[in-house]
Amino acid sequence: GPLAGIHAALHHAEYDPVLIMPCDLPLMNTKTVELLFKYFQPSFDAIIPCINGHTHPVSALYRKKVKETAENMLSDNNPFSIHALLDNLHILYLVMPEWAEHAFLNMNSLKEYHLINKILGNENKQTDKQDY
Repeated sequence: GPLAGIHAALHHAEYDPVLIMPCDLPLMNTKTVELLFKYFQPSFDAIIPCINGHTHPVSALYRKKVKETAENMLSDNNPFSIHALLDNLHILYLVMPEWAEHAFLNMNSLKEYHLINKILGNENKQTDKQDY
């Protein structure tokens, strides 16, 4: 799950902080990522973006040292929950500006595909059923 994925990324990362970003965010952009890094301070364990009251802990900036906390949670009988991890960290919840809202849209379904095409102005694009 997400907790194991974050742990693996932190384990293999060379630099601190570590940007964790899922592969299903086709509208993620440099400006949004730069904003996360702009607010990074060594006193925080993570910078978690917030959009419309929703947090995005799998699209965030983490300190490498969080690996130990995640490892302990995975090896103990603690809940395997990203939210349980967050409860043990010093976090800056960064309220993202309106222009960054689309960057956090997932594309995992046909409905989301059509929404993203609409945002991109491709809503009239003909698609072949083989595309699905």
